[in-house]
Amino acid sequence: MPTSVSRFDIFFASLFAIFSIFLALGVQKMKQFVADAKYKLILHNLNHTVTDNFIKETDLISRLQNETLWQECDEKRAHDNFWQREDPITNIWEELSQEIWKNRPEYKEAVGFEYWCNIVDEDRSLPWHVDKDEYELEENEELVYPIMGAVYYGFDHKFEGSGNLMLVDIDAEYEPFAYDDELNHEVVRVEPIFNRMIIFNASKWHRVETNFTGNRYTFAVNALRHKPRGPKKN
Repeated sequence: MPTSVSRFDIFFASLFAIFSIFLALGVQKMKQFVADAKYKLILHNLNHTVTDNFIKETDLISRLQNETLWQECDEKRAHDNFWQREDPITNIWEELSQEIWKNRPEYKEAVGFEYWCNIVDEDRSLPWHVDKDEYELEENEELVYPIMGAVYYGFDHKFEGSGNLMLVDIDAEYEPFAYDDELNHEVVRVEPIFNRMIIFNASKWHRVETNFTGNRYTFAVNALRHKPRGPKKN
């Protein structure tokens, strides 16, 4: 005999189906909420800020379009370029360093600023690293970090692909000599747009994404609590 289905059965079956749908949606929203909270925590720990159209002074922007300046800066070691905060400004890079940091709380905390340039292309990568005093690590096995780091894209570079700055919320103390790609940490990517400035925690692992062709120009400057060791300019 065929089994009859009462309105009561249909009602509860429909109610159960609706409840299942809402439960599935709730689980999905909860997963998204957890993912968003985790991402916000990563951003908080990286303490990074992105400022577009950073330099307003057209004269400085114009002077930074001299490619030879960037090439000469790129050829020097970072430890050769240190501007002590109380010293007179002697070149465009020290002028730019002051412009980047002067309105930041780190400016008064720092004794000075170490700066360098990177011109990266498809044949020259910038792999995972943390910014640190290389001499302290080599001689004393101590990881001495900057207060904060900054990068600025001041040359109107043209390249194809991403070349993004990649940041992860991982300290070098846990992986002091080599970043493990297989750990699949969540990566924050920041596009290298002309006249964009990025402040970030340089004690965290970071790198440049390499899937691009052409030349990518970056000015980097770290706020330091101490004058770095090694050969310096007089």
